[in-house]
Amino acid sequence: MADKKLAILVRRAPYTTLDPAEAVRHAGGALADGWDVRLLLVDDGVYLARDGQAAGQTGFVSLSGALSKAMAKGARVMLLDRSAQMRGVMPGQPGVLPGVHVIDECALAGQLAAAGTIMLY
Repeated sequence: MADKKLAILVRRAPYTTLDPAEAVRHAGGALADGWDVRLLLVDDGVYLARDGQAAGQTGFVSLSGALSKAMAKGARVMLLDRSAQMRGVMPGQPGVLPGVHVIDECALAGQLAAAGTIMLY
């Protein structure tokens, strides 16, 4: 089953590059194909877990909506504790998507080691 485990590491903030949008898109595709998907949000990538994002004039769809759909289909979203604390994006706080989890560096390494495939964004 390790070959059907996908870890997607997102380091960039939403709407700054295509990377976060592509990460969420690939998560959805992998879920549809029966993969076990983990989105690991570190650095500015933790902003992807903010609820109610407005894409404005960027041309992107709402990534919080797309991420919520991926989570509803089984994707697990994990925030690196240090990154989340520094940026004020902590689960359970207003404005943060429900269902995201905080992990430390050891757990992050464990998620990456358990994955059969890793995508970096």
